[in-house]
Amino acid sequence: PKNIVFEGEDKYDVSLTVENDQGCTRKITRKDLVVVGKAKIIDLEISENDVCTNEELAIKQIGSDLSNGTVSWLLNNATVTYTNSKNTLKRVSYSNTGNYHVGLKYNAGGCITEVFYQDTIRVDRVNADFEMSAPCNCITEEILFTNRSSTSDPHDSLLYKWTVKNQNGFTIYTSIDKNPKYQFRQMGTYSIQLDVTGRKGCTASKKNSITFG
Repeated sequence: PKNIVFEGEDKYDVSLTVENDQGCTRKITRKDLVVVGKAKIIDLEISENDVCTNEELAIKQIGSDLSNGTVSWLLNNATVTYTNSKNTLKRVSYSNTGNYHVGLKYNAGGCITEVFYQDTIRVDRVNADFEMSAPCNCITEEILFTNRSSTSDPHDSLLYKWTVKNQNGFTIYTSIDKNPKYQFRQMGTYSIQLDVTGRKGCTASKKNSITFG
């Protein structure tokens, strides 16, 4: 076997000549046996690097045309929601928090070009939760709503919106405080909803009810 380096982009014939001890020779030629193509330049364009759980983002191959080979994507634990006909565009989402890599491999006749980004996508989640002080029969007592919300991003800051509705569905109180208090003035069952928003726009809600009388 002989190693040969092909310098140019072209199709090459390969010939093999065999000679025996008596000087008899035979030659065989294969036309266009080796095809040397131009090296592909590929990269990836990611619509968002910081996203929330179950939020869709787009990953697109940019650079050379890859229509003459096989495209393979390297996506760890992603849910693919869309793929275009050329397999050069993906829409994906992630159900769990963490850091995720993205890559693409192109194979054209055994010639492989690959692009890979380690931990390039960060996925976070916001959880909404709260507790209420126990009501008594006296509706003049203030009820304390204690926020227990959390976020997977240690650098995140949360915004709060509290909404209290009466049994007819009318809003009777709102607050943006972290731990508000409210004094109910009539007997009945009330719904309390906490909406939480993180700095990335990640949102979560928690709903509960409280009854007097």
